[in-house]
Amino acid sequence: MNFIYEIFMEVWHIYLDVSIFMLFGFFVAGLLYVFFKADKIKKYLGTGKVKPVFLSALFGIPIPL
Repeated sequence: MNFIYEIFMEVWHIYLDVSIFMLFGFFVAGLLYVFFKADKIKKYLGTGKVKPVFLSALFGIPIPL
């Protein structure tokens, strides 16, 4: 039973460490949702074969940074 408790406590500590990054990610996602409407994103990234993939990769590069 002690083993399960230790696993739970480690998961809880990891959750506490990651929670600030999760909140920041939700905040950025909310800003993107407000300022970039879905129809405009679909206009640039919704048609074609190679161009949308290239543009998505280009816009996605700075996100992890």
